[in-house]
Amino acid sequence: MTSGAAVPTAAEIIASIVKLQPWLRDQQALAEQERRIPQETIDRLDAIGIFNLSKPKRYGGADFSTREMLDIYRALGSGCGATAWVVWATAGGNLWSNAFANAVTEPVYESPWVGNRTFAVGGTSRHMSGLATKVDGGWIVKGVWPFATGSVHASHGYLAVFYDDNDDSKVGMVLIPKDQLVARNDWDASGLAATGSQTMATDGELFVPDERFGFPAELAKRTAELTAQGLGPRRGGLPRSIVSSTGVALGMADQAMEVFLASIGRRSVP
Repeated sequence: MTSGAAVPTAAEIIASIVKLQPWLRDQQALAEQERRIPQETIDRLDAIGIFNLSKPKRYGGADFSTREMLDIYRALGSGCGATAWVVWATAGGNLWSNAFANAVTEPVYESPWVGNRTFAVGGTSRHMSGLATKVDGGWIVKGVWPFATGSVHASHGYLAVFYDDNDDSKVGMVLIPKDQLVARNDWDASGLAATGSQTMATDGELFVPDERFGFPAELAKRTAELTAQGLGPRRGGLPRSIVSSTGVALGMADQAMEVFLASIGRRSVP
């Protein structure tokens, strides 16, 4: 299933990001104004392999350690914090959506695409998840998913749905092509405005076939099996993702320190 193309090492990706940092800094104001990562930035990031960070190994994705991921996010954060946040968040989408059957994931990861493949939302709260009702051959899904980081440039959404009105433990995950969802373009935050973390929603009710619906325990089991076979993500899951995300903040701090030090000797003490 792999593409056979050579996957850049973490060191090579970091070196490419460092070369791209001046561009990322120049694009910060535009990204803030557009409230999303500009498409040209996505194109440049895609060209250096940034969206393969947690693409399933069986489809030619990278297999970086937690420290390597942190260092990549740190280099990105030093160029543009919002861009680093989007890359980190969408790497998580790939990490978790890989566990569906091959017939479901192959069109997601093998089709030509520039940018991140998936975005992920929900599961911890009904305010950030949809609802699902079982029907023959699948599920009827409806819902609203706010804070959908990466949804601007993704091809699919990995979204949580509750399938019991009273039991909050009854949660499932669905993998839905983005063109079946509605983007509300409502991201008006003052911080990290360029992440484009808009609300995604269904347009009324949406039929999702059984093969695109997964129960978390079953998806976790399949992920573990794929990992044991060398075809899935490294062990660690959510804790690994959260630990590596600190690279985003560290990179932003690096940039702030660089700007501050560059001003020394050029301005008086207020």
